[in-house]
Amino acid sequence: VLEMWRNCKIFSGLSGLGRGSYKNKLYINQNMLCASSTFKNDENIVEQDVFTVSLDEILEEYGIKHIDIVKMDIEGAEVDAVMGMEKIIRSCHPKMMIATYHAYYNAIKIRRICKKIYSHYKCSTYGCYPFEIPFRPYMTFLR
Repeated sequence: VLEMWRNCKIFSGLSGLGRGSYKNKLYINQNMLCASSTFKNDENIVEQDVFTVSLDEILEEYGIKHIDIVKMDIEGAEVDAVMGMEKIIRSCHPKMMIATYHAYYNAIKIRRICKKIYSHYKCSTYGCYPFEIPFRPYMTFLR
């Protein structure tokens, strides 16, 4: 069974993903940790500095030349992270599943960024985040 995962690499805890190497804020919601975000959206929050790095930088550092799939749900930093994937999008055209419910325009921004880099992407959105008005797409898929 493990043989089918021989080319799979999982990176966790290195730092935050973003458009490049810089310091960002993460707002940790003390009432509900899963509602923490890069957007300050609640009264009971604690600010935490997070250092970010682009996916292009990570892949270059580890000598990874090709990726097939990107799945991303990184608490509102998805737009910045996609902006930090320009080289990999241009060279590999990975299939992507990106959470876009953190802000109303995220699905539109991510679609525009990706199609500007690689115009042949087909984009679709699924699901609905019904907890805030206006409702917004839950996931955006690019293939």
